[in-house]
Amino acid sequence: RDFRMNQLLKQINQFLPEDAAKVLRDQNGLNDKAIGFTNEKGINQLIAHHSVIFKPEDGLVWVSTAPYQLGKYVCYDLNKVFAEAPAISENKEIQDLRKTIAADTFLTSKGYQDFLLFKKLKYYIQFCTKSAYELKIDEKYLTAFVSSNENCYYTYWVIGDYYTKIKNKELAVSYYKKALTKEVATQKEASQIIGLINELTKTVN
Repeated sequence: RDFRMNQLLKQINQFLPEDAAKVLRDQNGLNDKAIGFTNEKGINQLIAHHSVIFKPEDGLVWVSTAPYQLGKYVCYDLNKVFAEAPAISENKEIQDLRKTIAADTFLTSKGYQDFLLFKKLKYYIQFCTKSAYELKIDEKYLTAFVSSNENCYYTYWVIGDYYTKIKNKELAVSYYKKALTKEVATQKEASQIIGLINELTKTVN
């Protein structure tokens, strides 16, 4: 993420609050590579609760809103806040509506709907995988799961685990290998996937 951050900063000549928001919302890998939703190598992994942007010289601060810092950034003029706060006797939000940074257009895109579907199907597939019972998943759900986040290694890892659970070693290995063709977030995870493949191929032979 540090390399990606520096890469984005070098692309900006005059760094405005809107530029900071754009960087904080960036989901791509190095060189704008599509690495899928929730990948740890992305600056915005779609898990963050909030982020804050400061413009110290003007006493301005922007605070993100849900979901995943994709909502609007609300601006507060700290000079005004500290000046008015002592006289306020009831709950009141002091924000500068003129300086609000608009919500990310990703929120209204098909990509965001795909992400929401990915989350739902991930929980469902993992529930079936971890269950003590032999729960079978309809192929259409696995296909939809891949389509919802096809650039993410974790998608294929999750399916590989499911096929391991139901003892379909050939398909499990196939999906684990597919995961390795994507941008795996950490070397530790890559080693884990390789270990799963080795374990399955060892038992097959």
